[in-house]
Amino acid sequence: MNKLIFDILGFKWIFLSILIIVLTGLGGGFELASIIFLIFLFLFKGINKIEFLFITLFTVFFLADNYQNFSFLDNLRFVVLPSSVVVLWKYNLFYKNFGNFFIPFTIIAVSVSFFSNLGVQSILRSLAFLIVPLVIFKFVSLLYSYNSIRTSEIIITFLFIYFSINLLFFFFPFINVYTDGRFRGLTGNPNGLGMICYFCYCILTLISRRNLTTYTPYFFFIFKLILLILIIITSSRTSLIALLAFESFVRFINFNKFLLSVTFLFLIVISTSINFSSLVQSLGLSSFLRVDSIEDFSGRLEVWNVALEEIKSFLLFGNGMSYDIFFINDYADRFVNSNERHWSGIWNSYLSLLLNVGVVGLVAYFYFWIKIYNKPSFSNLSFPFVFGCLLIGITESWMNASMNAMTPLMLLFWAIQTCYIKKNIF
Repeated sequence: MNKLIFDILGFKWIFLSILIIVLTGLGGGFELASIIFLIFLFLFKGINKIEFLFITLFTVFFLADNYQNFSFLDNLRFVVLPSSVVVLWKYNLFYKNFGNFFIPFTIIAVSVSFFSNLGVQSILRSLAFLIVPLVIFKFVSLLYSYNSIRTSEIIITFLFIYFSINLLFFFFPFINVYTDGRFRGLTGNPNGLGMICYFCYCILTLISRRNLTTYTPYFFFIFKLILLILIIITSSRTSLIALLAFESFVRFINFNKFLLSVTFLFLIVISTSINFSSLVQSLGLSSFLRVDSIEDFSGRLEVWNVALEEIKSFLLFGNGMSYDIFFINDYADRFVNSNERHWSGIWNSYLSLLLNVGVVGLVAYFYFWIKIYNKPSFSNLSFPFVFGCLLIGITESWMNASMNAMTPLMLLFWAIQTCYIKKNIF
């Protein structure tokens, strides 16, 4: 704990500046928050400017699209991200940057979106799929080249502050942090917090495995235990299964990966053939696992069937980024007389991508995953991480956006995983 307090104090100007930006935005809106951000950006110099931009970017990714009072952060992303591009440009943004693997997907997404009726927003969402990876990979490359331990510890400190605030709201909920009785913390929905916990759990494991910090194994154990507890109190079943799969593969990584995957999936399939509800109720876990909604995936099956029919009309190239949300909202308004939450999205990354960019775009998206997976890495966590990510994609459309919290965290994992720590360039 003393080490953590020391790090918070060591990075106090960065975190204090971000706090001022957030508080200014809450009181004065997007315009004032943007001005304060640009002032701080001008004041920070050298490596501190890079660190400030890096943490500010993740702050807006984590908090945007959540509470109504944080809506200014949704727009602030479009100030912080271009500012990051401008600052990083002099460091050869495109040079030896694994974010370039998203170029094929971006070309397809922009082309399809340009000929769709979804407007400029669809094109901007497409471009963000290249800009966000380029920026995050370059941030990590620069910062880890400068000081790998310092960079790891500013990431850990940021995550610790974020999850501490979430826990504070759990014990003292002076604002609404629940959705249908499930804890959502600072996110828009409980599954969002669960997914963030999963990705951060993997990142902490990676940092620990690469020995990129002076924090002890005991600290990482406690921190990851907190993340597990947060997943449990969100009742996020998919995130919990993904985390258990990640840990299982990490423990048995020396076994045949294919057989291990088949075994894990087999156990999931077998579990559907037993009287799962009775078993869960006998264990007193029916409330947490929400057994009444397991069979239809909380209404998702109904949505997926509708989406599959629509995909047939635009199978090869889809109908532009954001079409998935446009389509399901339009369908629900016209044909569904219900306010049930599952009609607000597609809830499946693969179906969302097929609706937006078709089979061709889906293949281009996974081109990044294949290329980055085969790059030299400095831990044996690639397969466990990928398995968990793909598993979450079955019930959440997290892959369909680049400026949520999940995709940047996915990119951060790969950036740290593949980063070769070399000479100081500052």
